[in-house]
Amino acid sequence: GTTGPLVGAEGDISLDDFTSGTETTIGEGKSEKVLGVKVSADDGSDVAINTMKIVIDQPNVGAGESTRLERYIEGVNIYMDSTKVGSVDVSDFSKSGTVYTKSVSLSNAVVRRDANAKFYVEVEAKSDISSELLDNTWKLGLTSVRFTDAMGVVNTITVDTSDVALITFEFESATENDK
Repeated sequence: GTTGPLVGAEGDISLDDFTSGTETTIGEGKSEKVLGVKVSADDGSDVAINTMKIVIDQPNVGAGESTRLERYIEGVNIYMDSTKVGSVDVSDFSKSGTVYTKSVSLSNAVVRRDANAKFYVEVEAKSDISSELLDNTWKLGLTSVRFTDAMGVVNTITVDTSDVALITFEFESATENDK
């Protein structure tokens, strides 16, 4: 289960990305899971995943294009398998240049020892994205994960892009896939 006391002693985690169940295009007014991360707990302890720090960047900004994230998204959710364990509004992100970051607090996100769980980062697109902004490309990734083991020790690991790559996604008109 994902709740209850943590069992074991000292514990650690490892991360790997995956693409199954994720999308790279988000329609206006839609929510899509764009990043998948498998969190594996070692055999020492159950771990509670406390926060995941998200980074969103628009690296190739053209002349006259907006880098204001609030023109594109409403918020970001984090799921553990099919259960939402965290969410954040776009207004809560910090901005530096074209880069937005936010540590998303998670609840009831326990990975049992010697097991793994799939986490997804979902982006909620605004329903009224200006047509001139739809072909802009964004990147999303994790920069750190904070967790607690059964001994009560809180650890933060820096996410290596060789384990969890930055993914690229874009937005499309709500009528793009109409049949």
